[in-house]
Amino acid sequence: EGDIHNINPKYCRNASTRNVGLPQFTWNDDLRRFVFAGAKSVEAREERKLIDCQDLIDKAQEVREVWKRSKLRTFIEENSSWARSKSYAIINFMIQKELLSEEEDGTLRIL
Repeated sequence: EGDIHNINPKYCRNASTRNVGLPQFTWNDDLRRFVFAGAKSVEAREERKLIDCQDLIDKAQEVREVWKRSKLRTFIEENSSWARSKSYAIINFMIQKELLSEEEDGTLRIL
């Protein structure tokens, strides 16, 4: 995100990584090192994820309107930086945010 660098912890003592603001750093030429630039809020992280999902849905809609879950998962893997394990959670996030709806036959429809 521009000159701001985030540190995304893999593990946090006594906290979920989803509930912790991300430490942000920026390069300071005078000090010749990274300096703390605040923490990115959980809300900002969710908003960024929603924007990324919307961009991905726009790309997917150019291909088709209705997807099988496995095909959409593969599409997500090929068109984003999310790994296979994360793509399942992203599909559920998209359903929760009403970017997708799950049909009775298990297919996913882009809204």
